[in-house]
Amino acid sequence: MEQKSGSVKLILSIVIALLIVGGAWYLTRRSPEDKKTLELVSSSDSSISDSTNDSSNTDTKKTTVKPTTTTPNKKATTTGKTTKKKVIVATTKAPSVTQTKASPILSYYNFNSAQKEVYNKLSDAIINGTSNTPINVSITPDQLKEVYCIAKDLNYYSVNAPMSFTYSYYSQSGVITAVKLEFPYSKSVGDSKTATLKSKVNSIKAGIPKTSDYDKVKYIHDYIINHCRYNNNAVSNADAYPTSFTAYGALVEGSAVCEGYAKAFSLLCNEVGVEALLVTGKGKGEPHMWNMVKCNGQWYHMDVTWDDATLNGNDSIGYSYFNITTAQIKADHVIENTPLNVPFASATAANYYYHNGLVASSYTQAKAIVLAEAKKNISGGEKVIRIKAANQSVKNDIYSKMLCNNGDIFLILDQALGSKTFSSVRSSPSTSLEIDISYIVN
Repeated sequence: MEQKSGSVKLILSIVIALLIVGGAWYLTRRSPEDKKTLELVSSSDSSISDSTNDSSNTDTKKTTVKPTTTTPNKKATTTGKTTKKKVIVATTKAPSVTQTKASPILSYYNFNSAQKEVYNKLSDAIINGTSNTPINVSITPDQLKEVYCIAKDLNYYSVNAPMSFTYSYYSQSGVITAVKLEFPYSKSVGDSKTATLKSKVNSIKAGIPKTSDYDKVKYIHDYIINHCRYNNNAVSNADAYPTSFTAYGALVEGSAVCEGYAKAFSLLCNEVGVEALLVTGKGKGEPHMWNMVKCNGQWYHMDVTWDDATLNGNDSIGYSYFNITTAQIKADHVIENTPLNVPFASATAANYYYHNGLVASSYTQAKAIVLAEAKKNISGGEKVIRIKAANQSVKNDIYSKMLCNNGDIFLILDQALGSKTFSSVRSSPSTSLEIDISYIVN
């Protein structure tokens, strides 16, 4: 027993000696930078800033990278190797809030635990107007970009949305140590504008019908178009019009670009229990933002900006982009699938034209629809009849037989109005299958 006990003691002594030697060896090889990570990374920031430009009535957002400064790398004293601090410059297009095809859950719920932690910190910082936010979480710069974009855009009420962010990243450990946000206003000014926006939203909500999702969505769509005008000046000089990229600009100031239209729509929809998302991509080749909305259990694309008929020199509300399918939106939009995929839309039930029985599959049906719509509008003033052709052939028939060369429209309006008279019949030169017929009832 004594011999066995002595052997055990000898083995333990050898193990302890090896641990001491190994620990000493590790300490001599360890870089001083590893001991002072948080102190060193503050000198190296990556930055991102959004600027805007406009072309052909579409919103253009491009990324401008701010200059960065770095401190020369220190060398490890024991090995002669250099421990590098890698600064990665973040680049992104217009922020988007999207969902996966598989599950209609806000992107937050698709984040891993580290991204959720960063999201909560950034969201609090945006709401509180905090410029410098310690992070100290191991996520990649690309993951940080996704989190920042969503945290920024899900805070619809925050008028003081960040204009740019910078982050400190230590490449050896993979830790994002801190994020610095740049706000357009002071916290007091931002809070005042946010309070004004909340008051305005409560006022608008009082008028939104409490019936179907369709009724709510149509009211919100029409309200924004009737009370907001597209701000071309903001596109060419974003710094001078920061609120034009927010719901505040669209709802309080009545002036916005596509981002403000889309955020106002999402804000109002979510306030009345209708799920709506922001989608980014391109419209007619230029970066653009619009919405997806879940109406009566089905997803649809909604572009309120492009339905604002003032963009086309027409004072009436358009419905060409009201609750349309993925196939339809792709005719002139390109959907960006980052940071996460958007839902697929195939339903037509809540589309404006289908919902109201305004889709004609033949010329005979088109005449019946126009007559019925004209009979609804026999009071005085300017009127608009909206109709959608089921295909290009029917649309050609409507133009050639009804609207051109003293066509059937005059007989139809005579039949509908009876003793009343009309004048100034005109139609919209739409490139899609929708046709707006305008006239004045005397």
